[in-house]
Parts: sequence; C-alpha cells; structure tokens
Amino acid sequence: VGDDSIQDVAPGVQALRTGGHTRDHQVVTVESGDGRTALFWGDLLPTRAHVKPNWVMALDLYPMEVVAARRKLLERSLQGDWLAVLYHETTHPFCHVRRAGGTWQLEPITSSEDSPSP
Repeated sequence: VGDDSIQDVAPGVQALRTGGHTRDHQVVTVESGDGRTALFWGDLLPTRAHVKPNWVMALDLYPMEVVAARRKLLERSLQGDWLAVLYHETTHPFCHVRRAGGTWQLEPITSSEDSPSP
C-alpha cells in the first residue's frame, strides 16, 4: 500500500489499492469529524482468524501482496488506533488492532459505547 495507491472518494473517505486477494483489491478508510478512522478491510483481513499476516486464503490470487499489505495496514491501524471493520466476521465485526508478545491481535469491541453509530 503506497501513497500512489490512495484515492480520495469523498471528504474523509479514501480507497487504498492493496492488491493481494485480487490484482486491484481495495480497502476503504473513513475518517470521522473528531479524528477517528475506521478501516474496512474487505478480503485482506476477512475475519479475526486471519490476523496472522502469513495466513492467506486459497482464494488469494497474490498471497505475497496480502502478507505485505496486511502487515503495513496492521501497523498503521495500531499506531492510529483505527477501528477495524471485518465484514466476513460473524461474531465481532468491529475490533481494535493490538500487539502482545510480538503477535497481532484483534480486540473485539463489545460495548455499545465504543460501537459506531448506525
């Protein structure tokens, strides 16, 4: 995910070309008016089980791109305390990226206080 792969879609909304799952796979970031950011991971990180960067799906056409993009965006998400939105995750689709013991983790948001407004 390089700066040349970022496209402004609307104020506060950007599409980032990641490649990996497909050649032109994209993720979307949405920034709120108060400086918070949500990252819609698409098929780059479909569920919490895929948080390990080297775990790729058989359906990923460019697995090395998945690994590189996932690592980069996990780090960005951690540093910015971004909300992770995993649309294939059935139990906890809203999470925060954390790192403990050298491994990435996705901490589910369970309280309505932290959940995004509809």
